[in-house]
Amino acid sequence: MVTNKKLLQLCLEIIKYPRPTICVHNVASSLLSILEESGYKLTEELAKAVVGAEDEMAVKLLNEAISKES
Repeated sequence: MVTNKKLLQLCLEIIKYPRPTICVHNVASSLLSILEESGYKLTEELAKAVVGAEDEMAVKLLNEAISKES
């Protein structure tokens, strides 16, 4: 379940990064974890692409996932 606490903790994690730097892969993987905890069926391929900073593959898989949600 996505809770206010989880999202607030993620916001805190984002803000704690040195300015103006942020680790987009960390944020994306945290959001995917929240989705998975809420029941979203996350594929191993997508998780590996995001965590492994395989940006082209991650973008492709995220676009496919978004298309399925529409």
